[in-house]
Amino acid sequence: MRLNILWLFLIIASLNCSASRVIDNFNRDWRYESGDVAGAEHPDFNDSDWQHIGLPHSFSIPYFLSTDFYEGYGWYRKNFKVDKKELEGVLSLDFDGVFQEAEIYVNGQKAGVHRGGYTGFNVDMTPFLHEGDNVVAVRVNNLWRPTLAPRGGEHVFSGGIYRNVRLVKSSPVHVAWYGVGVTTDGLKASGGKSASVNVDVELANTRAEKG
Repeated sequence: MRLNILWLFLIIASLNCSASRVIDNFNRDWRYESGDVAGAEHPDFNDSDWQHIGLPHSFSIPYFLSTDFYEGYGWYRKNFKVDKKELEGVLSLDFDGVFQEAEIYVNGQKAGVHRGGYTGFNVDMTPFLHEGDNVVAVRVNNLWRPTLAPRGGEHVFSGGIYRNVRLVKSSPVHVAWYGVGVTTDGLKASGGKSASVNVDVELANTRAEKG
């Protein structure tokens, strides 16, 4: 089984190399404003008087000094540049966690929505980008929803983009988000001594989508 696992790592490594996957930290140089600000998704919106922050971030920072728990909306905005070469591939954002509902806008257009404060998600920005200056805006709320977990108990309910965000640059053919699955058939039956390692890889091909 050790040999099979070694082959597994070699396969995944070769896929990553061939896909020219580049991951950049996207945590710096954000602007934040508390409240539901009308028009904040538009690229020409003036956010010069907003707070200059870095991620991870919470609605209630500094939470240990706050006497009130804020429940409502908050907006995040970030300016970034994209060159012509990068537009030949796929540019997406990986969010590790946003509590608890997020609407993501790229240059004023809605690129994605995610509900659930404890699960990561990926947003493809490619169709909304252009060469030069671009703006991503994220509308977040931490309003209580009876259909979303957690609904009570010892959990932190403060809103915000409270985990890391990464800019992922991939070639048009690339491994999909959480696109690698591994099973070890026969491991239990052998008492942990041997198993057949099966690897399933899901590939995304934006060339086919455009063609």
